[in-house]
Amino acid sequence: MRLVFLVALVANVIAGQAVAQNGAGVFGPRVTAGHRLAEYRYTLSEPGDDLSSPWIQRLHYEAALNETFMWRFIGQMRNPGDGAEFDNIKGELFVDLGQINNRWHTGMRFDAFLRNGDRPEQLGVHWTNQFTLTERSFVRLVALTTYQFGENGADTPRLSTRASYVRRFRDGWALSVEAYDQWGDFNALGQFDQRTHEIGPHLVIPVAGRWSVYLGGLWGISDAAPDTSFRSRLTYTY
Repeated sequence: MRLVFLVALVANVIAGQAVAQNGAGVFGPRVTAGHRLAEYRYTLSEPGDDLSSPWIQRLHYEAALNETFMWRFIGQMRNPGDGAEFDNIKGELFVDLGQINNRWHTGMRFDAFLRNGDRPEQLGVHWTNQFTLTERSFVRLVALTTYQFGENGADTPRLSTRASYVRRFRDGWALSVEAYDQWGDFNALGQFDQRTHEIGPHLVIPVAGRWSVYLGGLWGISDAAPDTSFRSRLTYTY
């Protein structure tokens, strides 16, 4: 546990300026009745030319309402280059649509968030899918559409995708490879190097009782993406 916070502290010290962060996850479609979870996330990228945000920190809490619906509340801070500030608050509703067959499970997520400053507010409608490969491995594919509104909002919806391969081991350990792709406005898709595309490995480590730690990183594979990012989470499951 101490190692996790030491790594985060050292990374924060050495990175005074960096590009915008990716604190997202590849969320799945399943909702389990009685599930509750609290999580802290910290993400940091290496120094770069874009000084928009060296790091972000996020707290979220989620709870299942039943076996079909789950809600999540998120609060996020960022560092735009001259100290910490409020970034956004966000509410999400997950809907488990069930199994299409014995390997394919699907669901939806609806969200809305308010941002700090003159950045536009945003609504999201997202489709998430999980495909079972073996008893201990699966693939997730997520398509996200977002709609901005406000003075500086985009005129058309935006598309992004996320994907992951997850291999679970005994005693709660898990290894994954995750990919995050921003494709831009629906009327201007493409232009790969002008969009953010990232991929990297992540490890989930059980630490004590209901606590676990998630550690990993992403590498940018397009010109617009940060070269590298450090990502960590501390999770408590009720």
